[in-house]
Amino acid sequence: MLRTLLLCCWVAFALAQDSRIINGDIIDIAHAPYIMQLRTPRDITVCGGTLIAPRYVVTAAHCMDKMKPEDFLVVGGASTVDEPGVKRKVVKGFIHPGYRMLNKDRDVAVLKLDGDMVGKNIRTIPLCSEALQPGNMIQVSGWGRTQESGYSSDELRTIFMPIIEKQECLKKYKKVSVKISDSVVCAYDGGNKDSCRGDSGGPGVFGGELCAVVSWGMGCGRVEYPGLYTSIDVVRDFIEESMKE
Repeated sequence: MLRTLLLCCWVAFALAQDSRIINGDIIDIAHAPYIMQLRTPRDITVCGGTLIAPRYVVTAAHCMDKMKPEDFLVVGGASTVDEPGVKRKVVKGFIHPGYRMLNKDRDVAVLKLDGDMVGKNIRTIPLCSEALQPGNMIQVSGWGRTQESGYSSDELRTIFMPIIEKQECLKKYKKVSVKISDSVVCAYDGGNKDSCRGDSGGPGVFGGELCAVVSWGMGCGRVEYPGLYTSIDVVRDFIEESMKE
């Protein structure tokens, strides 16, 4: 009983620690003009997001676990966390009704801005038209940690990660009794590359479309565990309905 309790506590701690770029390349925002920074009122970047329409940003629901959506500032057109960029306030946030904090099921949210996000190096990206398949290489970008126990990056970084078979992913996480929902796709490069704390909510892009949202994982860049992403094809209806309000 105690062993089970300790395991559950350890899993919960690991999930909480990984807001979930390891071994990424520095890029200019011009090469990923759809990515947004979610900043606190103190101007600290804590999550990423993706501009899918001039007034709508897709991010991870767990970015809202400790803050109200309306408390965020969304910043576009900035390559670094120090650049002012173009700022918009959030007037309303929509969290998927199926979101579960423990296993990050349906880990997606939509933010409505107080005005159009337009400017230099700012562009929308369409939602994924087809489900991701094993072998697809997604591009993941963000300002998150460059090491699991390190500091967040001041500069925008990017990696390319292959989607793996769901069964392979389930097998790797079974050892820590973590249940992976049907809304998740897994990306794994043998621990060489990964998203990390601070990259959460950012885009997983394939074929010029937003196909995944950075969600969570056990640590960052660990050989044992793939990175887990919310699949856009599973939550697309929710996103489109949110944009009607």
